[in-house]
Amino acid sequence: MAFMILTFRAREGKSKEILAVVHVDGTTMSQIVEKEIDPTYYRMIKSFEFLSRVSVVLNRSFNIRGEPIVCILMETIRDFYAGGMNVLAIGSYLLVK
Repeated sequence: MAFMILTFRAREGKSKEILAVVHVDGTTMSQIVEKEIDPTYYRMIKSFEFLSRVSVVLNRSFNIRGEPIVCILMETIRDFYAGGMNVLAIGSYLLVK
């Protein structure tokens, strides 16, 4: 498990490519993913980088506005179907509406 508790200044030339993860003051909260610790997530990020040329993904809490963050699988599935997402990856499973 990793906690995002530190902010770093986003690189000037790169911040326009990753606007969703840069705060208004130009900082970002980074989480480093190591291949040895989470190989599946690491491969997903590398695949995204290969396709998009961007090595950053947005990792955020999962909940519907006004509700607490999901804690169990059934809450996750309920919020997926109730929310505006079309695809949800959970471990090695992919839910598609």
